[in-house]
Amino acid sequence: MLAPGPEAWRALAITYETVGRLDAASAVLSAIDLGCDVLTGQSGLYAGLVGSGPIISIWGLD
Repeated sequence: MLAPGPEAWRALAITYETVGRLDAASAVLSAIDLGCDVLTGQSGLYAGLVGSGPIISIWGLD
C-alpha cells in the first residue's frame, strides 16, 4: 500500500476536493511522485484533474 507522506497533506486535500475520494486522491499523488500511471476502471473520478492526470482507463469497466 502506498500513501503520500505527512508533508503532502495540502496536495492530498486539494486532490481529494477534485476527485472526491481519499483512496483515489492518494493513488494519483503516489503515481505522480513515482512517475507512473494509475490503472483504473473508474477513470471518471479523475476527470477534474488537469490533463486528466496520469490515468490509464481499463476500457469497458467505466
